[in-house]
Amino acid sequence: MKRPKKPKVKSQNRQPNQKQQEISCSDDTIRRIVDNLLKSRLFWLEIGIGILIAVILGCWGITSFVGSSVKTSIKDFESNTVSSLNVKLQSEIHTFEVNASNRLQKGDMMLLEIDASSSNQMVRLSNALAHLETNVNIRLLAENYEMTNRIVQSFQEPRISNTVSQVASIYARELIGKQIQPEVDKFKTDLDVFRNKADLDIKKLRDELAFSLTISKALGDDRKAFDELAKIQDNPNSPNREIAVKTIITIMRQLSEAAVNRRNAIDIWDGTTNNMTTATFENFVDRYYDSLASTRLHVIHQLFCQERFPLYKRISFLIDVMKKEESLVCLNQACFLLSQTKSDAKWSIIGVPLFIDWWEKNKEKMYQEMIDQKTPKQ
Repeated sequence: MKRPKKPKVKSQNRQPNQKQQEISCSDDTIRRIVDNLLKSRLFWLEIGIGILIAVILGCWGITSFVGSSVKTSIKDFESNTVSSLNVKLQSEIHTFEVNASNRLQKGDMMLLEIDASSSNQMVRLSNALAHLETNVNIRLLAENYEMTNRIVQSFQEPRISNTVSQVASIYARELIGKQIQPEVDKFKTDLDVFRNKADLDIKKLRDELAFSLTISKALGDDRKAFDELAKIQDNPNSPNREIAVKTIITIMRQLSEAAVNRRNAIDIWDGTTNNMTTATFENFVDRYYDSLASTRLHVIHQLFCQERFPLYKRISFLIDVMKKEESLVCLNQACFLLSQTKSDAKWSIIGVPLFIDWWEKNKEKMYQEMIDQKTPKQ
């Protein structure tokens, strides 16, 4: 069904200016009312805020006043309390000091009284002990005298005298066995140790003296002593090896200086009918064996320089000298002369065994050469 249409109502014609004025009047009124309300609210709000601020400030002031009052009261209370406590404490301390001083004075007096009493008692005790000691000493002397008389009388009896002798003998044996015998044994042991040490020291001293004597003899032109030094030198375990080596070096240096050309140094035929040109080989050999070492040295040199004698005989003579000569200087001269030949035998006196070995290997050859030189060529 269709909704019926409402009839159109014609609007009444009003005056527009009057209506607008009414509306504007009502608007102004409302504004004023609202402004008044707003102003009144703001006023009361400001009043409330002011009251609140005043209340806060008042509370703060009261609190500050109360706090300062409380602090002042607390300080006064503390000061009064501390003062009263100090007064009481000082009073108690003074009282304690007075009481302590009184007690100490009483204690000192008691100690003095005790010391005096103790001193008196010690004096009395010392006197009593001295008197007792005197009495005891007198009594002991009397008893000792009486006991001595009894013992003397008892020992005069043969039976007791024999018993005492037996006891004394037994005690003496026990004393010797327990006390004296260990000392005797210890003395014997110490004596044996001392004797062994003394023997070793004496042997060592003898060895040192013998070695020193060997050095002295070797330095004094003794061949045997020189040979002993050579043996010591060859022994690496010898305690005297270093000294022996130094001594041999010294002797060798001296001999090397002495081994020079001794041609016609002295006249070895002085006092005889021979001379260097007329003496035979046998005359030289005899002169060598009849002379001292100082002369033998020149005999060795002059014989070897006689080229009119065969080289075989001259070298054979030098080898005999090396085997038998006791003088180091003469021995060194023989070694020096042989080493000057054209042979390969060139050693010092240390090499005497090498010279002899060389001769044993070459003497037959040299002998044959001598025979060949004597035999006329056909």
